[in-house]
Amino acid sequence: MPNDDLIHPPAAANGPAPATRGEDVPAIPSEVYAYIDEDRDEGLDVRRYVFAILRYKWLLVLAVLVGGLGAYFVWTSTSVSYVAQGNLWIETETRGGTGNAGPIRAAGLLESNAWIELLKSFEVLDTVAVRERLYLSVPEEYSPAFAQFGLAQQFMPGTYRMAISAAGDEFTLTTQNGALVQSGRLGVPIGENVGFIWAPARGSFEPGATVTFTVVTPRDAAQELSDRINARMDLQGNFLRLTLDGPDPAKIASILNQVMERHVTVADELKTATLRERLLTLEEQLDAVEDSLQRAEEELEEFRVTTISLPTDDAMPIAPGLDITRDPV
Repeated sequence: MPNDDLIHPPAAANGPAPATRGEDVPAIPSEVYAYIDEDRDEGLDVRRYVFAILRYKWLLVLAVLVGGLGAYFVWTSTSVSYVAQGNLWIETETRGGTGNAGPIRAAGLLESNAWIELLKSFEVLDTVAVRERLYLSVPEEYSPAFAQFGLAQQFMPGTYRMAISAAGDEFTLTTQNGALVQSGRLGVPIGENVGFIWAPARGSFEPGATVTFTVVTPRDAAQELSDRINARMDLQGNFLRLTLDGPDPAKIASILNQVMERHVTVADELKTATLRERLLTLEEQLDAVEDSLQRAEEELEEFRVTTISLPTDDAMPIAPGLDITRDPV
């Protein structure tokens, strides 16, 4: 081993002087020297990390618990909103084109902005509000029990409270102010005197449950839906883009599909009625033209009969030169 790999310990201050030539050199214990291996790779010491984790394990457990509780609080307290999107293609007249030109040509059904007004009209949204039962507000966990809930032609809107007995087979329906509406056993029609069409089966509610629900008019529900729908037409006027947001993705998708289907149905009915009116107008015009033509033909025939005995101005044509040789007498 080279001498520069040896580390010599410092000499003692009061130690013996170095030996001179001819003197015996005392033996040096082997533990006095330490060897350094500069090429040795120590690597990753995993034990240090394990010891650190074991040392601060309670601090780590506390941090995980605090983070989990914070995430749960944020998740439960923050409302999640979903957005449903849809497009409607609008058939418009070709600008500047003459392919559809003719003596009789129907103009466009509606202008671009009018399609949005038609979409948000009550003719469209009232039907959607009834089909999707937007007039009913009920806690989500009790939605299956109200799946068959409907309204009669005459009903009383408001907030109602339904209390289930401890046995789970009887109910008491009251208004928000506590006025009794009906009481009895589950399985019979409930709320007929206030315009409800509803007969939940036994077992639809948990024993001892109290359910508060609200009923509004379909027109109010349609007005609220109109405020929630965002509709805009593209620059070319060919596509009507719709968006609707809400906490239930399946519900808003169903509502938007119903709105688009109803919009197409109403537009088709409107187009059919417009074409029918134009057809009636054209038939009336055709009848008037036929009457006028018939009168003109009758007048012409009468004129010919009247003037048949009168001399005519038509003379027999004479060949050139014959008028000179004609006898003047």
